[in-house]
Amino acid sequence: MSITILGARTMSLVAALHSLEDIRSTLLRGTLLLILPITMVTELLDARLTSPTMPLSLTRTFSPTCRGPCLEGSAAAAGASCPCGENLTWNVEGGVLTIRGTGAMEDYSLYYDYSTQVWLSDAPWSSVWDWIRTVEIGDGVTSLGSYAFYGAANLSRITVPASVTVFGAGVFGNECPGLTTAGPIGGGYDYEFGWTDAVPTAAFSGCTGLQAITLPVKLERLSDGVFRGCSALESVSFHENDGAGWAMTVGNRAFQDCKSLTALDLPEGVTSLGYYMLQGASVTELTVPSTVTYSDYYNGRNGALAGCVPLRKVIFAEGTKTIPAYICASEGQTSYLQEIVIPDSVSSIGNSAFYYCVNLAVELRIPGSVATIGDNAFRNCPALTSLVIEEGKQTLVNGERYITQELKELENT
Repeated sequence: MSITILGARTMSLVAALHSLEDIRSTLLRGTLLLILPITMVTELLDARLTSPTMPLSLTRTFSPTCRGPCLEGSAAAAGASCPCGENLTWNVEGGVLTIRGTGAMEDYSLYYDYSTQVWLSDAPWSSVWDWIRTVEIGDGVTSLGSYAFYGAANLSRITVPASVTVFGAGVFGNECPGLTTAGPIGGGYDYEFGWTDAVPTAAFSGCTGLQAITLPVKLERLSDGVFRGCSALESVSFHENDGAGWAMTVGNRAFQDCKSLTALDLPEGVTSLGYYMLQGASVTELTVPSTVTYSDYYNGRNGALAGCVPLRKVIFAEGTKTIPAYICASEGQTSYLQEIVIPDSVSSIGNSAFYYCVNLAVELRIPGSVATIGDNAFRNCPALTSLVIEEGKQTLVNGERYITQELKELENT
């Protein structure tokens, strides 16, 4: 018999041996594709004969980390050790996938199953996703590997401790329709988490079933891409924070492609907004808290609100002192923003704040409290034909640098 040893991630060829009959016929032909010893295949055949209803998947058995039978009902399940990281182990019992230990989880890959014509994960438990309803991750686990829960169609509950701070690519890819609510541990949510200071990058990315999220008190950061691709997300609940000195930042692309999100109530205390924060979302009107003083920007001049096509009105809250540079700049994205409301408390408008807002209102009122207007603040706003600057102490220098070149009228009243 000739034995060909495959790389641990060469799953597309191994996937061809997806049924018992394929294994038998391959053995008879005298050729076997392996990444583990031949004895493991014998265990597979025995498992099928003793439990015909158990799903058989060579991707589970041939996983480079699954060294033992950690599935419910297997003869050696009791006391078996199946690692999924250097110091992590897993097992499935009673529909619950339990991951325990300390440190990082291994990253997994996708392979194409030609029999079902779908992409699948080679995570060691992926062959029994039909059985798994709950995932429990122990405190001490620091990362969830790429594609770890990809394709978990029946997953309805997961608990993630605060120790998990890193999410690999596509952890919740290919939907997780049963995870519809999320919030702090103990709240009865489908997806419960232990974070109190910062929600990690991509923590919910790809959770297409998620509809509502409740954020913890005193949260200091929503990291980059935290809700990216959560297409069903409709409600984001922030806690009111009365503590002096509390501040929170919102990362880049935090709500990108949240197509069902039509409203977002940012609380006072938010100080910074990431670029493309609402790109692909459905928010039509947004109030920017008075505490926001910074907008990140991407590729020249694309700020926090760039790419949110339905957005028509932006209100800067009473008490705002500075309108951040680039906040509505949309050089690389078509802006449909028509109206902005600037309160009397504003003293400065940052550089390129409304750059390329091509649909901005015909007339715009700037209160007399505004002392400085930054470079290119209203440049390339062709729909803006009248800029009404109320009497005050404005320093209007090099107007062409911040006023649209198509401006027809500039008047002080």
